[in-house]
Amino acid sequence: MIKEKELFSLAFLLIILYLSFLLFKPFLSSLIFAMIISYSLYPIYKKVNSKVKNENLSIILVLFVGILLVLGPIALITYSLIDDISNFIWFLRNLDINSMPFITPELAPIVNNYMIKLSESIGLNLLNLISRIIPEITNRLFNVLVFLFVVYMFLKNGPDLIKKFKVTIPIEKTQKEALINEFSSVTKGMIYSMLISSILSGLIGGLIFYLFGIPNAFLWGFLMMILSFIPIIGNFPVWLGGAIHLIIFGDYLIGALLLVLYMVTNQLENMLAMKAVGNKFQINFFLIFIGIVSGLKVFGPIGIIVGPLILTILITLIRFYTKDYKEEINLE
Repeated sequence: MIKEKELFSLAFLLIILYLSFLLFKPFLSSLIFAMIISYSLYPIYKKVNSKVKNENLSIILVLFVGILLVLGPIALITYSLIDDISNFIWFLRNLDINSMPFITPELAPIVNNYMIKLSESIGLNLLNLISRIIPEITNRLFNVLVFLFVVYMFLKNGPDLIKKFKVTIPIEKTQKEALINEFSSVTKGMIYSMLISSILSGLIGGLIFYLFGIPNAFLWGFLMMILSFIPIIGNFPVWLGGAIHLIIFGDYLIGALLLVLYMVTNQLENMLAMKAVGNKFQINFFLIFIGIVSGLKVFGPIGIIVGPLILTILITLIRFYTKDYKEEINLE
């Protein structure tokens, strides 16, 4: 009878866990990202709170500055991209085909007609993109609110939640400490990796923009650095804007080369950052690489952090149970 009760309790628990997972599934990425951001911001929050002496106000200040650092570059890049695309459409419409030496008089009307259609197509696609983005922003707004709420709660109640976690998880105290230490080490490692990658991205990107003659190169490099630290966004919009700028002024090959350089430098920055993390935090390079690739496939951009975290926790748990199993064998 006891076994039947235990089985019923276990089955009921599994059903509730599954239903809870379905409830949280739409916000899973937001929740995980909020936990990681909370962990990253907690030392800053503590310093601010030591000056302000008000928990709620300190959290609001930290979140407000964080939001400005994210939305500021996004607004600037969005404006720049729209301006560049508008200029590109104007450039296509006003392009003097007859002045091009390789265009014959017979081909000129055909090419001119094609350019007009191309400019109209770009304009329509841009309008369609905006019409799709606006509803998507509305849909994502609730995810953002969930994200901000979770960050607020974790910053405010972080230490208490860790204590409750230690009490709730049914493993030995030493194993709990080891699990938390592994989580902390990998999280620090991935944040360190993102920091190195973003600095490299800003320096290399700014230098390339300067060498290619793009105006305000170092400002764009600074924006690359900030956006590279946000896996959900990344710095591709800046590179795309630079390529469009070059194409508008007739540097077609250089514009295409800029996009190729983006792909090359982006991979190089990530590899160097992962190598630096592995050396500093003694984390297996292969584990980081597989975790990032798998994480990106399953979770999207946030998988850059989540993937290595999940794999590290899995390996730590396997290590615990392998050790326990060996101890049981030795006792027998």
